[in-house]
Amino acid sequence: MAGQDGLNDAHRKFDPAAGAAYIRFPGEPENEEASEGLVLGLDERGKIVGMESLEASKHVAPEIRRKLSERT
Repeated sequence: MAGQDGLNDAHRKFDPAAGAAYIRFPGEPENEEASEGLVLGLDERGKIVGMESLEASKHVAPEIRRKLSERT
């Protein structure tokens, strides 16, 4: 059962040195740049199974970055 943040089945990481955040759900993603600094991982049906923000330090709230760092 998913926790309150809905990320129990996800691999998540925030890299403060790179300023990047990554969330990946189960599946084998094909990466596609959605916009500058935002990469989506899509499964074979086009469903989003991952997301990477390359400038997360600028665009993701500190409390969300903390949650991403809690479990890798």
